[in-house]
Amino acid sequence: MMSCRSEIIATIRAERKRRKITIKQIAEATGVNEMTISRWERGHGSPTLSTLLVVMDYLGLTLEVRGGGV
Repeated sequence: MMSCRSEIIATIRAERKRRKITIKQIAEATGVNEMTISRWERGHGSPTLSTLLVVMDYLGLTLEVRGGGV
């Protein structure tokens, strides 16, 4: 079973790919390190909730989209 953070990261990745946004673009817009985002998407490391929210906000995602919360 995936953790809530893993599910959120999977949603972020799917939305990024759907919109054809690069990791570099997200990094530049949010101030989150490019390699850090790449590591999350590959299942390495665990971002803080506040960092996830910054990236989600950039992509226009909300926790409600995730089924009501974390």
